Amino acid sequence: MDKNVEQRHCLKFCVLSEISCAEARKMLQKAYGTSTISKTRAYEWYKAFKDGRKIVDDLHRSGRPSTSNTDKNVEEVKKIVLANRNVSIRKIANNLSISYGSAQRILVDVLGMKRMNGDDPWTCESDDLGNQESSESCAEIEPRAKKLRRSRSKKNNIG
Repeated sequence: MDKNVEQRHCLKFCVLSEISCAEARKMLQKAYGTSTISKTRAYEWYKAFKDGRKIVDDLHRSGRPSTSNTDKNVEEVKKIVLANRNVSIRKIANNLSISYGSAQRILVDVLGMKRMNGDDPWTCESDDLGNQESSESCAEIEPRAKKLRRSRSKKNNIG
């Protein structure tokens, strides 16, 4: 269990036992030392429990939804990369008017593309063990390259 959650349990117990917040904080400092929650957090949680809060865990916060990681942008990034394997993330971001981080996230996390270094073209990330799922998803992104045939060159026999 997380130390912060443990300390909230202790604060909840102190509220139910009618121990003051200052005294509860001293007990937390004695028990947890330097990893004690801050004075402000202790008072906030103490007040919340005193006002009737039952849940000790943090409530889920949704955060800001992603606006650039859309199906349309994923398709556009795929088209740009298939047209030019050496395109930079910065150029992709500028073409689509999205942030550098969003373009990078689409390339790496969504499309599974990678570069070994800055000079290499974008390639589909594949598992060295030949994972079937990985190879199928790569086939959707990049068409299979034609295998070149090698033939012996005709030597001029000067004889």
